[in-house]
Amino acid sequence: MTKQVKPKQTPEQSYSVARGNLLLVAICTAVNLLLLILESSTQFLFSAAFPSLAYLLGDVLSAQTGLATFRIAALMLGAADILLYLLCWIFSKKHRGFMIAALVLFALDCVVFLSEFVLLEMNASFVLDVFFHAWVLWALISGVRAAAGLRKLERAQTGTLPENQEPPAQA
Repeated sequence: MTKQVKPKQTPEQSYSVARGNLLLVAICTAVNLLLLILESSTQFLFSAAFPSLAYLLGDVLSAQTGLATFRIAALMLGAADILLYLLCWIFSKKHRGFMIAALVLFALDCVVFLSEFVLLEMNASFVLDVFFHAWVLWALISGVRAAAGLRKLERAQTGTLPENQEPPAQA
């Protein structure tokens, strides 16, 4: 019995998968924010942490001060964060630099999430959240690498050289 080798993904496929994961993060994050507003105890794992944490902080500050302004401001901040993910997804189709922007945005989200994880609530229920944050981070890194591979393929097809290379000297 021979072992079948799974064919390696092309850069186009890898980039498409990364874009799909980015959209999934934006959708799940929006649903999580909506579930928080509706005071549901259910949350998706495959999402950014910042919008939920911002809303929870705004909710606590609103309850303590009696001012709904904190809740509204936190909701707007969370919605803006989700919008940034959606814009990165939309524009990354034609402008691959937006995948880098999404990676930076999610890396910052990971820092916020891990800070909350370490400083406030270090419990076992966050292990799955850590795993999914690492997975999304890896997917976005793969997308950035695939974009670089696509750029390299495009240059090879058009015959253009990278900026730091000079054409070979002619004899």
